[in-house]
Amino acid sequence: MSARPLTKNEAKRLVAAAGNTRTAERDTLLVLLCMTSGLRIGECCSMKVSDCFDSRGRVRKQFSLDAKRTKSNKTREVYLHPEAVRALHEYISVKKFKSPTAPLLEGQRGNKNIHSNSGQVIVKQLMEDAGIENNSSHALRKTCATMLRRSGADLALIQSVLG
Repeated sequence: MSARPLTKNEAKRLVAAAGNTRTAERDTLLVLLCMTSGLRIGECCSMKVSDCFDSRGRVRKQFSLDAKRTKSNKTREVYLHPEAVRALHEYISVKKFKSPTAPLLEGQRGNKNIHSNSGQVIVKQLMEDAGIENNSSHALRKTCATMLRRSGADLALIQSVLG
């Protein structure tokens, strides 16, 4: 199955579906980080609290993802879209973290990051719940690239954002 970018309507339905789960804040954050920042599921699932929050607990609008957590094995700058920032604020309003090195998106046991396979399963289920057929989690990255291109970003910028 080949991933294709989501339409605006599909993207809205996907975010709405994420908001209707038992772990709504986490799932919404996962979807928005991937769809608006171009993160791969594995990159998103490897994030720590300190990636998105400074020492005072303020949301960072930009951060570096170190090389060992990227597919390309290169450090990557990540820019947070205002919707992702809003989702981070909602997430921390219900989630208390033990330390800055704690996983941002915790798995069921609460002390480890969601495994990337679990992240893919979550997104796949959300797509089904939103009535989006024949697509994969990679569609979120393609949606990010498409949104950037439609807003006038040049290809070099899109390539940089996607890492």
